[in-house]
Amino acid sequence: MNMAKRQSDRMGQNILRMTKNDIDAYLEGARKFESRWYMDENVREMADIKGEISREHAQTMVDIFRELVKQTAAENNLKKAFIWFEGSDKVISTDGNMDLDMYYQLYMENTQTSIKEFRELLGKHHQYDTMVLTENDGDKKLIMMLSLKNSRSEADAATIGLMLDQKRIQESFPSAGRGESDIELMILSESGDIIGAENSVFHLDTPDYNKFRQNNRYMENGINGKLWVTSMTSGQTNWTYLMLTASGAFARDISQVRMIFIAGLFLSICTGFGLSWYLAGKNSNPFVRILDMLKAQAAQPADRDMDEMQWLSCQVENILQKNVDAQKMLDKNKKHMREFCLWNLLTGHCDRDQLERYEIFFPYEYYVAAVLLVKPIMQNDRADEQTAGLRRFIIHNIFAELAGEQFKSECFEFGDRVVTIFNLLENDAGAVEKIHEIMEKLREMVYSPFHFDICGLIGAVHIGQSGIRTSYKEAIELLEYLVTLDENIISVEDICGIEPRYEYLEDAGEKLVQAVSIGEDEAAEIMIREVFESRLKGRVSLNLYRSLVYEIIGSLLKGAAAGGYMDAASEISLPSEPIIRHSMKETEIQLLCALKEICGKIRTVRQTMADNFNLSKEVEDYIDEHFSDPDLNISLTSQHFDRSPAYLSSIYKKQTGRSLLEYINRKRITFAEELLKEGFSVVEAAERSGFRDSGGFIRTFKRYRGITPGQLKGIKK
Repeated sequence: MNMAKRQSDRMGQNILRMTKNDIDAYLEGARKFESRWYMDENVREMADIKGEISREHAQTMVDIFRELVKQTAAENNLKKAFIWFEGSDKVISTDGNMDLDMYYQLYMENTQTSIKEFRELLGKHHQYDTMVLTENDGDKKLIMMLSLKNSRSEADAATIGLMLDQKRIQESFPSAGRGESDIELMILSESGDIIGAENSVFHLDTPDYNKFRQNNRYMENGINGKLWVTSMTSGQTNWTYLMLTASGAFARDISQVRMIFIAGLFLSICTGFGLSWYLAGKNSNPFVRILDMLKAQAAQPADRDMDEMQWLSCQVENILQKNVDAQKMLDKNKKHMREFCLWNLLTGHCDRDQLERYEIFFPYEYYVAAVLLVKPIMQNDRADEQTAGLRRFIIHNIFAELAGEQFKSECFEFGDRVVTIFNLLENDAGAVEKIHEIMEKLREMVYSPFHFDICGLIGAVHIGQSGIRTSYKEAIELLEYLVTLDENIISVEDICGIEPRYEYLEDAGEKLVQAVSIGEDEAAEIMIREVFESRLKGRVSLNLYRSLVYEIIGSLLKGAAAGGYMDAASEISLPSEPIIRHSMKETEIQLLCALKEICGKIRTVRQTMADNFNLSKEVEDYIDEHFSDPDLNISLTSQHFDRSPAYLSSIYKKQTGRSLLEYINRKRITFAEELLKEGFSVVEAAERSGFRDSGGFIRTFKRYRGITPGQLKGIKK
């Protein structure tokens, strides 16, 4: 019984799968037909119309009608097509252009669905859904529908409908044209309608669509008794394919299997006796011919220490190993050719036939290119080529899996980069955001376990295969923004509006920090107002405005920390992003209010700790006088004041919010910056400001100023 059931189930599954593949291939052609009209510019133009149709748009409707008739006629298996536009309530179809009411009365009217229900059905969102409408004479219309949004992507504005050929689908059923059968195939739609063969015998009482999609094997009550129902879901639309098997068919299968088993057993016994008699009579050795053939082909003679069985085993192992090596080489060559085709997409053009040969499929029209680079965590991390290749391999595999979950994409290594081509159904503004989120998730997955970081560059969305090259070039151009923006992941949208020249606060920022640190709110207020009046005049970009505001906020917090008020960030109300984006005046007022609060707190702190502030002031005066001495450090300063280095550093840090070493370095950097502005060389500025060598000077200068001394001289020029 079990053997008969398994055999019947395998046979039925194969029949159902072949039928499903045949009909799905037909449905795939219908989907491609609708996808072409989904991208048509005239259709998208008509979808945005509200109300009456102008004479110009009437001509557009005629053009759409002619092209629709032409394309439908070119498809042998497609019957009719129509496009309904919700804003104008017009229908363009292969039967002509008319209002929806007239189209319904002439071609769609039936007893089950009224014109109101038909309009509501068209107005719903459809994603290649296939609906079944029963006509008055009992025939069924199979309509595949696809919704089209307006140009602003706000709501569905049009519906593309395609009449499928029911006869063509019924001819795919194995039971079509037969009067009786133990197995029949049919289709169950989401609405519960059944499409079966013309001479169908089996019927289901109450088919449950959701139940059949969840369980691929089920016992169901039919008119003719118990039925085994096997189901498969369509990969192209919302249909479920059903195979109905009469439960009584297993009894006949068992009888047939029993007879075949007995006959096979008898035949095997007779064949075994006959073969044994023949081999015994011939005294045949089955290995002799194989040994002779291998010895004739062998490059080396047999080893005397081996017997024939051992030598034969070695030869077979060599042959199998050669086959394995050859297959590995073929797979490797195929992979290289595949990457070569993808590389051609980035730098030129690649034929569709060549892409399909290496299983590269891009079904949609929009593309985005993204580039990933390995970024070491430590500055002295100099990975060799093998380590760098392993890191690219890790990025490639993890990112390909993450991207494949949400997008149709192709990921490959291109030199020292990992490049991914994303294929999008439509120009979705949120796609770049999703790619950004995937890259952030990739950073989390590689940072701690593998001890390296990544940089991500994302181009803009473009249409057509040439858009791949354009998007890739845009992504590569983002390399120069990695350092200036101090971001690991950048998209084209991130650099829109960035000023080509950015003016740093420079000495104004230092003066503001110093004024705040001693509680001089009046002087600091004058500086902030000057920034708003001089730096933010006329038309400026939001990025420049935001950067200057955040620099002022940073200076206030630095000054608060230097003045001994460490909790300013959590206690003081500072401008937030919404205020910065919408009101420059409110931002200025809130900054000045925060300044007064911070300076008031600092004056209170300094009043309570006057003695220690005097010591800190004496320390700063001593450093101001001796900072040009290369031997000046924390130890030498503490000896001068007869304090231990730890105690003096702790007191100074508590009172000023910064370390002694930071003050020494800032004093030297400020002095060196003035020398550079006066025209001194980098080496001379380093020596005069107390640095032992120019290398240490350059590193310290870049850490405190964000640029090298050479870059500062270039900016001034």
